[in-house]
Amino acid sequence: MGWDRDLPKYMPFENLTYSAVWKAKSYQLILVKNIADASSNDTLSIEFQKEITNVLDPDSVGYSFVKWVPELPEFMPAEDVTVTAVWSQNIYRYVVYETEDDSTVVELTYGAKVPELKASSRDGYTFLQWDVEIPATMPATDYVVHAVWSQNTYRFVVYTSDLDSTEALFHY
Repeated sequence: MGWDRDLPKYMPFENLTYSAVWKAKSYQLILVKNIADASSNDTLSIEFQKEITNVLDPDSVGYSFVKWVPELPEFMPAEDVTVTAVWSQNIYRYVVYETEDDSTVVELTYGAKVPELKASSRDGYTFLQWDVEIPATMPATDYVVHAVWSQNTYRFVVYTSDLDSTEALFHY
């Protein structure tokens, strides 16, 4: 950067000592958070030999951060460094209730194809619909689906003679 004091125009009749003033160069620390989306990368300018602090672990919907590869250095080296985030897909529960007492639990990773649902038969009931829209892929949350049933109504007729009958409605 220069000297610690101004140099004289002419050499005086005495010894002079000057010290060089140095400034550390800065290098780039590139944090690749998502390989598929370069816009999610962060580039930090850090001086040589400065401690690397305040680098937060990234987050992404449906994934958990595992580590940086290669490992994030403790101090900035005399070169640009690129580290890439390693992720694991989160696993969520997909719960299907056909009745209050009959459920199926499937664990699916985020973004996995959700299996097609078909309601089974139920004596005395007619399946109407599922209570929520079934997603095509697993969302980043546990997902619960309930079958909506209509109770069937049956007519019970008792004939006591050709002209006389008793009729009753009952539910299964």
